[in-house]
Amino acid sequence: MPFLGRDSYVGFGEETVWGTAVARTLWFRLVSENLRRTVTKVPRGVLAEAGASGNIRSHYRSQDKVSGDIVLLAGYEGQGVLWKHALWGTPSTTGPVGAIYTHTYKLGTAPPTGGLTVEVIRGTATTAGLYEGMRITKMTWEIEAGGLVRITLSVLGQTSTLPAAGTATVTANELDVIHSQVGVVVWNAQNYAARMVRVEIDNKLVERQLLGDLTMKEPKQGDFRDVRVSMDAELENDNLQAGYTADTESNLTCAITGVSSRTMALTLHKAYIDDNSAPMSQVGVIAENTVFRGQSDGTDEGFQIAIANTQATALAA
Repeated sequence: MPFLGRDSYVGFGEETVWGTAVARTLWFRLVSENLRRTVTKVPRGVLAEAGASGNIRSHYRSQDKVSGDIVLLAGYEGQGVLWKHALWGTPSTTGPVGAIYTHTYKLGTAPPTGGLTVEVIRGTATTAGLYEGMRITKMTWEIEAGGLVRITLSVLGQTSTLPAAGTATVTANELDVIHSQVGVVVWNAQNYAARMVRVEIDNKLVERQLLGDLTMKEPKQGDFRDVRVSMDAELENDNLQAGYTADTESNLTCAITGVSSRTMALTLHKAYIDDNSAPMSQVGVIAENTVFRGQSDGTDEGFQIAIANTQATALAA
């Protein structure tokens, strides 16, 4: 019987040593994933290697690595570990106010000591994909009018195995972030009601391979990190175009208000407009597309998110 994709989950565990698998304690229902272990195989490349037909006779293994994307729904609870590994900063917690704690995650200077162990329970399959030494090279948080917030994790890792599928224990308090809960985007003292908001945190991690090993070494930063917010809105004035041409810098904020006092607050620090356009091709409302880029000022490093929920610690949050 073929395996089905229904009842698929993804689990995460924080490694203490990069590439050494640990138990998966944080589970989510999976939207999609395309993680794969890629073993690169190369013909030997000598002129006398061909058989009588001109075909190759042998090859060797050049590289063994893991990469791909994981997509899940954003929630108000249980995703603090993902924000920590995407942003690298040490999270902080204040409260409670009543039963609500506020956890703040910021850009930091270096990734956590260990990576992530990731397990994908592949629907009705009897085995799972177990991936070790996973680093988040890019995190995308995106919402469109009419939808739910989705998080996409682009990851690089060391290796994988196919153990028997584990048991997923999903938080009993799954609270999705719904489009109707997302407030206006505020920049340069102006409010913008958006059709779409996308946050992209690109850590610019690169693969590393050294002599003596087929598998990848721990990915490291290869360029300056890049944090952007893209916004699609309806064109109502020339404020964003004016800010673009004047090279205005201002914090960008967006507040999200969920149920039972759960909230999120996004801040892109010292943001400037990297691109702005309002193309026309139809009779209806003109859409304006704007891309903001965050910067460090030495204190605020470019981006932070504050999440308020009932969890007492930032990594349980």
